[in-house]
Amino acid sequence: MKQVGWISDFGKYGQELHIKFDKNTKVISLIILKNIIMK
Repeated sequence: MKQVGWISDFGKYGQELHIKFDKNTKVISLIILKNIIMK
C-alpha cells in the first residue's frame, strides 16, 4: 500500500486529501477528503 496526501491551504480553513492505492494493481482503495480548520 502506498499513501499520498497533501493539504490545500485556504487561509483559515483547509482541505486534507488522502489517497491510498495498491501499487501492484493500480487500484485506488480509499480516498478521504476532510475540511480542517487551520491552527
